Amino acid sequence: MNPYRFSGARLSFALRLFLLSGILHPAFGCSDSSVAPRGEDTRGGPGPDGGGGDGGGPVWWSCATPKTCGGGDCCASALVTGGTFNRLQNNAEYPATLSDFRLDLYEVTVGRFRAFVDAGKGTRASPPAPGAGARPNLSRSGWLKEFDDKLVADTAALRAAFACDDGSIESWTPAPGTQENLPMNCITWYEAFAFCAWDGGWLPTAAEWNYAAVGGNEQRNYPWGNDAIDTTRAVYGCTTQCTLADLDPVGSKSPKGDGKWGHADLVGNLWEWSLDTGASLPKPCNNCASLVADPDRMSFGGSVSSDTRDLTAWRGRTVPPEMRSYDHGVRCARPLK
Repeated sequence: MNPYRFSGARLSFALRLFLLSGILHPAFGCSDSSVAPRGEDTRGGPGPDGGGGDGGGPVWWSCATPKTCGGGDCCASALVTGGTFNRLQNNAEYPATLSDFRLDLYEVTVGRFRAFVDAGKGTRASPPAPGAGARPNLSRSGWLKEFDDKLVADTAALRAAFACDDGSIESWTPAPGTQENLPMNCITWYEAFAFCAWDGGWLPTAAEWNYAAVGGNEQRNYPWGNDAIDTTRAVYGCTTQCTLADLDPVGSKSPKGDGKWGHADLVGNLWEWSLDTGASLPKPCNNCASLVADPDRMSFGGSVSSDTRDLTAWRGRTVPPEMRSYDHGVRCARPLK
C-alpha cells in the first residue's frame, strides 16, 4: 500500500482523484550531443508496419512530416543520464537508481497524435502487439492483451472520443488547423500507452519521470531549479473555469521553464500519464515500476487548471486509466538507440 496516497477534489470531476505527494519533475540544460532530433534513429526496433528506421537515426513515426515546437523539433528527445536520487520529497529511505534513457523534450502534440490516429492505430481493430512498449528489463511493462478491451472499437470511434468528459476543452480538431502544436489532451492511459509504443518508445515509469523532473541527484523543487514558480515558467492557474485559450502550445515557456536535460512543460499545461499504478512504491528500486494490480494509474506535473500546490517536482496523483480529461496528456520515454 502506498502511504502517500490520499483523496483530493478536482474542479467539476465526478471521478475520484487522488493526490500523491513525493514525486519529481524533469529539467532542461541539454547539450547538442544529448538531443536526438528527427532523423537520428534511436528507436532500435521495427516501425509500425514492420519496417526499421531510416538507418540515420529516429524519425519517430509521429513526425514523418516535420513539426516544430517552441522553436525546436516536436519529436526531439534528450538523453537523461542515469544515477540515484531520493523519491518522496528527497526521502533517503526511498532511493531509486536508473539507467540512462531518453525522454521526449515536449508533450505529445495534436499534430503528432493525428499521425497515430490517421495510421489507424490505438483501437480494438488495431491494438498494440502484446509486449509492445515494454521498458527494457522490466517484466510485464509492455502492452497486455487484456488492455485491448479498454480501447474503442475503431478509428471513427476514436476520433469521436476526443470530446472531453469534463468541459469540451479538447485540443483535437477533426482536420489539421491552428491547434496542431497544442498538447494532445482527452486521451486515456491506454491510448497514451498505445501511442508511445507505436512511436518507438514507452510510457515513462514514475521513477524515470521523477528523476528527470528533479534533475537527478540535484533534487530540485522545480524542473528549472528552486526559484519560485510563475507564469513565465509554466502554464497554470485557470482554477475556476478553464477554456481552450488557457492551453498554450508546447514549449511556450522554454527555455525559462525547462529542466536540467532540456525538457519543457514538466510542470503545467497538462498532467502526464506514467506507466505505474498507485498501489505501491517499489523498494528497493532499480529501474523499477509499480505494476501490481490496482484500478488507477499515476500522472505527474500538474496542469493548466492546477494551483501552485500541484506544481512542484514532488507532486503526483493517481486517477482511473479510463479517464478522458482536458488536463491530461503524455510524453514518451525511449531507448538509447
